[in-house]
Amino acid sequence: MREDEDGCRHSREPAMVEAIRGGGRMVAVCGYGHLLGLAWHLGSDAMYLVASPVRPEDGGGDPLWSQPIAFAAKLPKLVP
Repeated sequence: MREDEDGCRHSREPAMVEAIRGGGRMVAVCGYGHLLGLAWHLGSDAMYLVASPVRPEDGGGDPLWSQPIAFAAKLPKLVP
């Protein structure tokens, strides 16, 4: 697997999507990077929420995390 966003998007997320689509209704708990990757693959077939505040500093300054964190920051919180 490549260590960039496209590496995950084209290797791990397809396997996760297959498991999600094949498992009926479910809740999938994942981190910022997978939230964005799953949204790319599942689109409006899923509902996306965050369970805790999204903080830009969670990316540690790595530009790889800017897009996943920005996506997560726009999602509604599970519990306000």
